Amino acid sequence: VAMAFLLVPRANSQEFGITAFPATVLMDLKPGTPTRILIQFKNRTDTFISGRIKVFDYLVVDKDGTAQLYEPGQAKPKYAAASWVKPEVERVTLAPQDYVAVNLTVSPPAELTSCGAYAAVVFEDESAAPVPATGRAGASAISARVGSLLIFRTKQEGCVEELRIVNMVTPSFLEYGPIPLSFDIVNAGEVHVLPELTLKSTGWLGAHSEKKLATRRIFPETAKSYSETIGKKWLFGPQTLSLVGSYGLTKLPIAYTTTVWVLPWRLLLGALLLILILMLLLKRYTGTIKEREDELQEELSEERKEIDELKKKLSRKEE
Repeated sequence: VAMAFLLVPRANSQEFGITAFPATVLMDLKPGTPTRILIQFKNRTDTFISGRIKVFDYLVVDKDGTAQLYEPGQAKPKYAAASWVKPEVERVTLAPQDYVAVNLTVSPPAELTSCGAYAAVVFEDESAAPVPATGRAGASAISARVGSLLIFRTKQEGCVEELRIVNMVTPSFLEYGPIPLSFDIVNAGEVHVLPELTLKSTGWLGAHSEKKLATRRIFPETAKSYSETIGKKWLFGPQTLSLVGSYGLTKLPIAYTTTVWVLPWRLLLGALLLILILMLLLKRYTGTIKEREDELQEELSEERKEIDELKKKLSRKEE
């Protein structure tokens, strides 16, 4: 799957007919040491397509990871690396259902101001009618584009890696599970990271659920939004939610804990009402039996009295 820039970032590259491989290039760079990268562009159509190979700086502009290209004349972003990258060719023509490989030379400067640096290598279709670019003010008209993101980490000491979990939202009370939660992870460092996160849920009776979250790259000074659920439908009592993980080269820890109450109150209320009805019926039933027993005892006493009277009368007659 290629990273596409078709009128707007992240458009579907299949509408364009050109794909780029790989979609992203991850590379560690040593300051002042050139290296080479190979990018392939494939023509998925049945016609010849000509275009130019260009390199842009880009910035991730939202929590979904949308890459915004910086057009010529715009101020460079803090982590710009486009000036380091030079394609060996500036123009290519792709035959139908064929591909072309483009070599790039990456020459990082000896003095670097950041540990992360980013650029995009783009095939720009010359045959497509240009349209006004959307996004930042001052952007020029652009043609259909597709390309790969270059993600560099420079090998130097003292690189700041720092993630923060913010905007954690969970319900304070639920009737049934699973438990939904949403949160953002902010990269307050100066280099991209891929946090490894695990979400855990522990009930007061010892029930346990665990879920490994998908790895998502977070660029410096940006955030990622997460929306997850955990646990089964039938939960009871306080549930402790723990988000734990690690990130960066040194596996720095990251953690967050919160509690959610889950109580199926309608079900419990129905059960209590049922128990109350059964108790009333049982009481009435046992009460009726007791009354009947008392009546029988009284009748039996009366009969005994009558028998005693008859015995006395018979005794008198015999005398």
